[in-house]
Amino acid sequence: MQDDIIMGKIYKAYIILEKMHKQVEKLEPFPEDLKNEALNIANELAPLKPEDPEINEYITGLVKTIYSQLELSDEIQEKKDNLWKEHVLKHSKTIPQE
Repeated sequence: MQDDIIMGKIYKAYIILEKMHKQVEKLEPFPEDLKNEALNIANELAPLKPEDPEINEYITGLVKTIYSQLELSDEIQEKKDNLWKEHVLKHSKTIPQE
């Protein structure tokens, strides 16, 4: 029974990572609900210690990947913000002032 619960959580993490990947492909930061989903499943997975060392290692990798994807989302948002600021500054100088 415990294995079924663990495998269910692993599957849920995989689905969330797939959603995250689709956002990254579009160079879009993650919406808040996706960030919350990711954090929740990472927090559910992190304390699990299955007897099988391979599954334990896999869970550790999933949690690390989730956190790295969240960092990537923050980097994407920061990059977009900086590009927008640069764009506004560049074009505000070219708009004729009345």
